[in-house]
Amino acid sequence: MEKQATGQMADKPNGPSNSFWIGIALAAMGSLLFSTKAIFAKLAYAAGDVDVETLLALRMSIALPFFLITGLRLLQKEPERRKNLTTPLVAKTAAIGVLGYYCASWLDFSGLQYLSAQLERLILFTYPLFVVLFGAMFFGQPLNKWTFPSFAITYLGLAVLFSSGDNRANPDLTLGAMLVLGSAIAFAFYQLLAKTIISQMGSRLFTSLGMSAAAFATLFHFLLGHDISQLWVNEEVTLYIALIALFSTVIPAYMLNEALHRIGPQMVGMLGNLSPIFTTILAIIILDEGFGPMEALGTLIVLAGIIFFSRMQQKST
Repeated sequence: MEKQATGQMADKPNGPSNSFWIGIALAAMGSLLFSTKAIFAKLAYAAGDVDVETLLALRMSIALPFFLITGLRLLQKEPERRKNLTTPLVAKTAAIGVLGYYCASWLDFSGLQYLSAQLERLILFTYPLFVVLFGAMFFGQPLNKWTFPSFAITYLGLAVLFSSGDNRANPDLTLGAMLVLGSAIAFAFYQLLAKTIISQMGSRLFTSLGMSAAAFATLFHFLLGHDISQLWVNEEVTLYIALIALFSTVIPAYMLNEALHRIGPQMVGMLGNLSPIFTTILAIIILDEGFGPMEALGTLIVLAGIIFFSRMQQKST
């Protein structure tokens, strides 16, 4: 009996699987890499006369070959994937990719022209709340009772940040904030919609197809109002955009989509808690952005709201 009981005990899992911890590590590192985007973008804007459409077109021009090569290699090595790629599935993947990495990116980079890197990241950082709110409204997911108190705390912190001296003096503060908030909402929908498709085709193929579609949409937008010769910018701007393309786009995109597959959008959103802290540190050190008492207080309140929500969400699941 003792042996039998011992055998039964041994069969029970002692904790989260390796897949879970790999997902945690991927989400954390992906969030850190994504947080460098605002820093590199600010440096690119300062280094030359480059507008949002040109910056995004260059970013995606550099990133697109990586997505295409990865996707084609996957389809070549695993022919069964091609059989599962129906036209509706590809179309859904393309639409979701355009939403998450064209629409959300354009709104975010547009807002970043008017905001500090710290404030942009904190506003964008509210997307996990929208994931849960929209999940309940449109996807039949349970709504955590702490969602609305967390919203209140988070936006109280943003109000404190808006009232700081530097932000009060910014005539484009509202415009920038609304653009970045729109990006957060678009990215929340992206995460909710992506989960189901990723489970059908795998995270790497989804990322390759979705990001390729977003790249083509970005380049099409650029060509509507620009000449292709405008993609030739100075070396310093090109360097910063290349860093955005590789370290703030290609690598974290694959990391976060694999994490979505392993641990789900709520947990990925929770690990985004690391992102604003990392962005703030980089912005102070590299961009020489101010960080006085009001900025510190507002940042702490925003982080408190999101962390409080994340812990309550974790306990309820």
